Amino acid sequence: MELFQWKLAVILGTFWLVLPILVSMLKIPDIKINYARNRSRTMNYFIAGIFSQPEEAFSFLSFNNFWIQTETGLGFSPNGVTNADFFSNEGIAYVEIGNYGVDYAAIARKIAEDVRHHGYRHVRIFTISIGDISARVIDQLPSEAFNHAKVELFEINPCGEPKKFLKQGLPAKLFILSFFVTLSELILGPFSFAPFFKRDNHHFSLCTIAGWVRSLAFEDTKSDHASSRTTMVVISSHDQYLNNSAIANYYKKQIIHTVYTEHADTIENARAYFDVFNEYFRGIGK
Repeated sequence: MELFQWKLAVILGTFWLVLPILVSMLKIPDIKINYARNRSRTMNYFIAGIFSQPEEAFSFLSFNNFWIQTETGLGFSPNGVTNADFFSNEGIAYVEIGNYGVDYAAIARKIAEDVRHHGYRHVRIFTISIGDISARVIDQLPSEAFNHAKVELFEINPCGEPKKFLKQGLPAKLFILSFFVTLSELILGPFSFAPFFKRDNHHFSLCTIAGWVRSLAFEDTKSDHASSRTTMVVISSHDQYLNNSAIANYYKKQIIHTVYTEHADTIENARAYFDVFNEYFRGIGK
């Protein structure tokens, strides 16, 4: 009886330790697509970066808030009134990550499935920073995956190929950090799923944070250039994490727009990012 109890304790203890790692390594997706508007043949998907959720990270695009027309041009609106809705009468969907890790390839597949399910004919996918890994996967999917819908990618401070785009020294640091976050998951067991970490108005679990770290340390979509699906690329002049020269070499066929901000600072420097997209969308008659 004592031997049985001892074996049971070992089995349960091992399960406790490895559960978060299994969830992360098996890439059990915890992905939600939240529709702000969904009555259109055109859908716009939004994927944020680390420590952010898409509705807030992309608020600079002003579909529900922020900018109004003033005598001197577009200005900030504390009342949420807007004259600058780029996506009027189009669908809007926020892709959100939960507490059970990160799988950007699964996000790409889920978007493709959603497009087929709803029969969208025109799809725009907006990504920020590490969220661009999904864009790199989408860029390689065949047209059939989207039921031959037109797919356009809009990438802000893209880190879809971390090994190529991160500044020198960062990959090695992230590799070391991945060891410590994985060890922390082992120690905490299922508590790794609890959203203990607060950033701004959002809470994140250790499992999700560890997934971000491992994605940056190990992710490689093995592509060496972007296809014509990539419509717009935005980089920051003072990006503290990404090598803009490497990005320019990868996106040789795309026009790259520069904003004078730090990495993915779409909230504090919303106007800088808004101006770039405003110029583009007005240029195509939206």
